[in-house]
Amino acid sequence: MGDETADKAEALAAAVPGAVVLPRVPTARPGLDGPARAARLVAIRSQHPHMAIVERGEVLPLLLAATRLPAVR
Repeated sequence: MGDETADKAEALAAAVPGAVVLPRVPTARPGLDGPARAARLVAIRSQHPHMAIVERGEVLPLLLAATRLPAVR
């Protein structure tokens, strides 16, 4: 979540039982662990600017790998 959406995202997370709010995007695989890995909803405050998330190709693959989604190649 970015600065513009953080308040609303955190309010949503507070309304969802078992939701986890992380202060920053994990930097290493597996990315999410413990309660965050099992949570129904995870809100993550990003330390990366929006365009860096889109253009660098580092953050999204890390977050996708942390989910239970099957790998697609």
